[in-house]
Amino acid sequence: MSEDESDGDLPGYGGGTSYWDNRYLESTAPFDWLETYSDLRPHIDCVSCGNRDISILDAGCGNSLLAEQLYDDGYRNITSIDNSQVVVQQMIARQQQTARPELQWLCMDVLEMSFPDSSFDLVIDKSLLDTLMCTSGPAGDTSAYLQGVFRILRSRGTLMCVSYGKPETREYLFELQRRDSEFAFKLYTCELPAHHDAAGPHYLYLVVKVPLF
Repeated sequence: MSEDESDGDLPGYGGGTSYWDNRYLESTAPFDWLETYSDLRPHIDCVSCGNRDISILDAGCGNSLLAEQLYDDGYRNITSIDNSQVVVQQMIARQQQTARPELQWLCMDVLEMSFPDSSFDLVIDKSLLDTLMCTSGPAGDTSAYLQGVFRILRSRGTLMCVSYGKPETREYLFELQRRDSEFAFKLYTCELPAHHDAAGPHYLYLVVKVPLF
């Protein structure tokens, strides 16, 4: 996934949901973008302070194992959304064959999330922001997406964004959300080791929503 995709040279998934529907019809094998749950577990445990009752949203979930692995580690309040109806139905069918009844999968566009305000303590994004930037350009739909994320986060809730993008290409997107907001945001950035592919390190952005007063 290149950060330098031009509007005239979009990757295949620039075609929208049809690309993803076809991808998931071709292969139902689970796939995790960037980091796995075992990679992210120390960071998730730090964000949750060990509280397994927090409400978690997996945004742009695909057919990742993340929700199941969170569940098996004691987290129960997990909702996963994707704009591909095909993969959502596949995940629901997969869940019905397991003993994880609380898990929820919903077909939903991340640019038009219908959750009530302050619904989640943690939103996990594994390369979803990257995808939006590649398909729409740096300004693109990222602002609408992030506005939606911070709307549905509870006070002191956290966006955990795992990205290919270096800080100079991502941090400004989070900073833009400070404008005309009733909340402030604390941003923490760290580099993750490149042990899953040869493309270089990945980056973890933790954006914490905090009240102004």
